Amino acid sequence: MARISGLLLVSDRLELTFEEIYTTLNISKSAASNSINLLLNTRRIEYITKPGDRKRYFKVRIDQWEKMLKEKFQSFSDY
Repeated sequence: MARISGLLLVSDRLELTFEEIYTTLNISKSAASNSINLLLNTRRIEYITKPGDRKRYFKVRIDQWEKMLKEKFQSFSDY
């Protein structure tokens, strides 16, 4: 899950397909699928579709990362 998040964060392109993710990271389809589903369920990533293309393109939800980081930093300042 962390590797997929990292890949989507540092990729030159904003969106990557499922195939691009698992081939780039050299992981199994099932490992990629499980991790992507967990990231989707926790709203860390989202997907879009393009007209005429059946593939899903996954991208990071920057707003969720920003919210999570603010909460983490707030918890540090509470101490």
